[in-house]
Amino acid sequence: AAEADFLTLHLPLTDGTRDMIDSKILSLMKPTMNIINAARGGVINEEALLEALESGKIMGAGLDCFLVEPPNKDPESVSYKLSVHPKVLATPHLGASTREAQEDVAIEIATNVKNALSGDLVPTMVNAPSIQKEQLTKLLPFALLAERLGRLAMGIAGPAAAGEVVIKYNFQKPVDTRLLRAGLIKGIMQPALDMQISIVNADGVARKQGLKVTEVTNLQSKDDSISVEFKGAPIVEGRVISEKPTVTRIGQFLPDLRLDGYLLLYVHDDKPGQMGKAGVYLGDRGFNISYMTIARGEVPGGRSLVLTGLDNKPDKEVLDGIFSLVGHPELAPVLVEFN
Repeated sequence: AAEADFLTLHLPLTDGTRDMIDSKILSLMKPTMNIINAARGGVINEEALLEALESGKIMGAGLDCFLVEPPNKDPESVSYKLSVHPKVLATPHLGASTREAQEDVAIEIATNVKNALSGDLVPTMVNAPSIQKEQLTKLLPFALLAERLGRLAMGIAGPAAAGEVVIKYNFQKPVDTRLLRAGLIKGIMQPALDMQISIVNADGVARKQGLKVTEVTNLQSKDDSISVEFKGAPIVEGRVISEKPTVTRIGQFLPDLRLDGYLLLYVHDDKPGQMGKAGVYLGDRGFNISYMTIARGEVPGGRSLVLTGLDNKPDKEVLDGIFSLVGHPELAPVLVEFN
């Protein structure tokens, strides 16, 4: 400091840094010294700085922060005297007022409003449980998985999807399940409600609608996965693969399928010609198939689960037609829509 013409401060205010620039340090500086404080008020002893400026010990100061903020709140304070001193260039401690910061804030606000209106998580929401950023990054794909599995399980269970649902977390390490539980509730209940469901209101919505959510955690799993089950309905299980929600089990069947778009699923007898009949039936009625896959049951020649992706939404008449053509009572055709 004794040789410098400029000294800039960029550090937090702690017991160790409070008044670190005091009259003793200022007395060692050259008359050409300019001090810039872009840190915190209190790092420089303001009385000592004012005396150094008025006596000519230093040339000037650039201050972005003061002990009293805003300084004009107390015109008798040393902070105010420094802010209006002719040798001081004072700025209002508002880095957020720069053009770049304003643009970043505008984008963040617009993104958060969009997420809130869509029922998605807003990390800065004041009335939501606090989740660390590192945890949030890992949990968000699993929250979407829980939502999609809940919607799929609801569609398969039909009238049985009432009262209680069991969600099982198969993870290698303990996780905060609040966001995952909210995703499940949203997947189950959102299609039937006008209000958006989020982590803020999910538990309350479930209680009001009479849905009991039972959570089970298994920390002995080799792969992180989630399963969802309504009483009397097939268990549905899935994993996050390449950041995408993927169903890996429906009852006795073991598919491997991303959960998006329109999904038509049903059980048919495992015999030649079944897929062709369904494909022709859908094609004749203008439905384009984006994918069609089969998950065989435990016994070849028994029954298979068919999962068909469609570009447009079929009505009940089409589902009934598929059932009459190739369906089996174990699971009549069900359409699940993933937004």
